[in-house]
Formats: sequence, C-alpha cells, structure tokens
Amino acid sequence: MGFEHGLFQASSKFDNKCGLVASFRDGKGAAVVLGSNQADMVAKTCQKHGSRWKSVGEHVGHNSASVDEYCTNFIPESSAMSAIQKRDPAAIIAAAKQGQFGAVMPGLKDHLFIVTAKPEFGECLFTAQTGKFGAAVCTCDSKECNNLTALDFIVDADKGPMRLLQFIDGSLRNLTSAMNSIVSGLLDAEGKINAAVVDNVTEVDVDEMMKVERVASKTNKHELWGIVQDYQKLLKAEKDYKADLMKDPIMYDMKIYASKVQAANDAAGGPLYGADGAPNTEFLKNLSPHKLQEASAATGVSVDKFQKGVSKANGQESSTKVAPPGSADSAFGLKLAGMTVAP
Repeated sequence: MGFEHGLFQASSKFDNKCGLVASFRDGKGAAVVLGSNQADMVAKTCQKHGSRWKSVGEHVGHNSASVDEYCTNFIPESSAMSAIQKRDPAAIIAAAKQGQFGAVMPGLKDHLFIVTAKPEFGECLFTAQTGKFGAAVCTCDSKECNNLTALDFIVDADKGPMRLLQFIDGSLRNLTSAMNSIVSGLLDAEGKINAAVVDNVTEVDVDEMMKVERVASKTNKHELWGIVQDYQKLLKAEKDYKADLMKDPIMYDMKIYASKVQAANDAAGGPLYGADGAPNTEFLKNLSPHKLQEASAATGVSVDKFQKGVSKANGQESSTKVAPPGSADSAFGLKLAGMTVAP
C-alpha cells in the first residue's frame, strides 16, 4: 500500500549505504522508514512526510492522532527511540555485533536480538518483546538496495528474516523440551533461544531437531541452522572486538572482575560494563561526571582512568551521520493492526 499511494518517494541522496527502520506494535499496526543511512530517520520522515501518511490513515484504521502516536513511539521504549535518533542503522548494528546492544538501548538490555545478512536485503538487526512489539534496523550497500523487492523479502511470511523473531520472542515455548532433549538448554523457560548455548550447536544437532515433527512444523533446517550460525557469528564478532579493545592500555585499565559488574552498572545507572568486565564504550562515552565518580567508587578504578576512558571512547566514535536539517528520509507506510508492512 505504501508504494501504491505514493508514500515511498526518493528524496534523500545515497551516501555509501541505505537504511531501513521498521516496527510492528500489537494493536497499533506496522510501519517502515526507508532512506539513506542516517541518524534520526524516523523523526525526520514523520516531520516531512507525515501529512501524506495521515491522508490515507482512514484506509488502514488510523487517524491523525494515532499516526502521531506511532511516530513518537515507533519502537515503544525510550532508549530505543533515543538510539535511532542519535545513530544511523549501520552504527546500531555495529554496536550490537560488538556486544553493546544493551549499551545503545539500555531499556532493552535484557531483550534478545539477532543480526543476520543476506544479499536480498543487506544486514538487519531484529529484536522483539512478546505481546508488545517487534523491530528491524537494516542497512545495505548499494543505491536503492532498500527497495520494494528487499522490503517484500524482509516481511515474507514464508521465507523472510522477520520469521526469525519466533526464536527470540517466545513463540517456540511449546518446543522447549523437544529441542532441549537434543541440545541441553538451547531454549530457556520462556522458549527463547539461549545465546550462551548456541556456540556448541552443530549441523548434526539441527538435523536431529528437524526429525521432531513439532519442530519441523514451525521451521526448516535452512532457517534453524541459519539462525544458529548467525548467533555463532555474533559471538565471534563480540569476542574479536573485545580482544582488540583490551589491546588498548586505557581500556585495559578499566576492565574489572565480573563479580563487580552489577555494582558498577548500578552505580553508573546502566550497562557501563559487559558481563565479562570489559567496558561498554557506547555507554562510557556519555557517562556524566557524577556517575563517573560513583562508578569509580564501586569498581576501585581511579577517576583519572575513567576520565581517560571517556575521552578515548568519544575519540573512537562510530561514523554516525546526522542528517542535515531538511534532508529527507524516503517515506512511511502503515498497515492495520496485526498486519505486516507490505505495499
């Protein structure tokens, strides 16, 4: 419907990458923003193209007020909205692959996510909260790569990557015992995939799972083995990033024992440290002087070392591109509650 009603119109210049931010909210509908890979894609699109979206709202169960509400709560969690305002999609995905998803979106730090890539759509991060929302943040590397074909594939109910949400939103809860009988602890009590166990899963294990009728009715080998490999790649990417980070003497001096992480994060007011005791630079770069003092007291790391760490983190910022005033994100599309985005 978005393309049919002219809601998707090219207006931002291609700059190295394209971007896509999409969400669905239970009882509210679903929407997608397409454009160049820029920070604040959602708000700028709402400001520039919101009136066009509102003009067809009555056809999809919405009105002016509900469109404004969806724009304000595109992903209904404040830190997630802050993240997509301040960072471009590529920067958000990069941080997640470093193990800093919770540092970028502290309010979602306990939520599962997955990063996957295919030629059909580029690279996407997916996350969800059961009964509330699902979201995708995507980027690709060629002009107009976030086009109708890519969007159709992403939301394809039979083979699109949005299907992967079932592995992280609890939809597989009734399969927990069956899958865990083959790989112990693969799904947690809520039916969500256990990232800590995934690294040990083999293709033979997946073949065994697919012999279970209830598993085969929910997924297929290509999809299941694919998400296992995606998680394995994520774990390796995080491990490699942390190894490189610890080569920096300033960051190495900030590392703490895992037993101190909870106290440090409580003092800092968020995920300053990962579970392994390595600092999350995405959170560190915004650490206030007051919270820095408290974190220093909780960890035993000197204020001077913290200050150097903050400076270093800000000096290594990712290449977030803030869209200049008036520059355009391409468009919006909205469907009725319970329906996925589709033109």
